[in-house]
Amino acid sequence: MGTQPSLLEVSFRKIVEKELTEDFGSGGDISSDLLVQSDIEISARIVSRQEGIL
Repeated sequence: MGTQPSLLEVSFRKIVEKELTEDFGSGGDISSDLLVQSDIEISARIVSRQEGIL
């Protein structure tokens, strides 16, 4: 007999799926399109506090 996912897990999955669909769907990322000018280049550095996998 399997365990049922919690309501929190189901809600979280739906939110993540929605956001990934926006980011990787055919329309592009709506937030970035509205807030970031297309001619600007940026760079970033990720600094972790401990070992991990990205």
